[in-house]
Amino acid sequence: MEKSFKKNVILALFIVFLIFLIYFFGTYSYFQKEKGHYHVDNNILSVRFDTTDIIHVTNHLPVSDVIGKSFNGRGTEDGIQGYVEFSITNTGSQKTKYEIFSTKQVVSADEIKDNYLKFYLTDDKNVPVRGFERHLIPTYNDFPCLSDKPSSKLLYEGVLAGGASDHFILRIWVSDSYTISSILEEFKVDIDVRVK
Repeated sequence: MEKSFKKNVILALFIVFLIFLIYFFGTYSYFQKEKGHYHVDNNILSVRFDTTDIIHVTNHLPVSDVIGKSFNGRGTEDGIQGYVEFSITNTGSQKTKYEIFSTKQVVSADEIKDNYLKFYLTDDKNVPVRGFERHLIPTYNDFPCLSDKPSSKLLYEGVLAGGASDHFILRIWVSDSYTISSILEEFKVDIDVRVK
């Protein structure tokens, strides 16, 4: 009788341990999968965001272009800076043109005016891409609207050979020309890519 009881206790503990392991690894896998955002446009482009495709900044800390261009992703939780790394892969065999664009999202507070929001797009080695290499960093006002999506702005156009990839870092900050206010203001934008 005592042996049978010990056997059942050991079996029960083993089952509880097994359930714990399944739960732990299931949760871990879920959060790892949620870390990147993937989508494929027309089965040609695969886009991967290292964290998220939404950038959110607040008016807490306006900075100079020199500081903004050096942002490394620390401070994104506080809204001090916007920072996202992403890659685009041409899964097809033909050369493909693509567009990187942004769409404003609704914010809960007042919105920061577009002319105070600086955008800086580089490759993964921090070399500015075409249109961002000037000494004057563009503001959100400077980007043209997409003809078929008037609420979206075109940030960059590129071309990828079949099987090739491009890697990008996008930084957004509030310009030092912004007058600091005690009233919270925010800016939120969704970054996306499509075949042109």
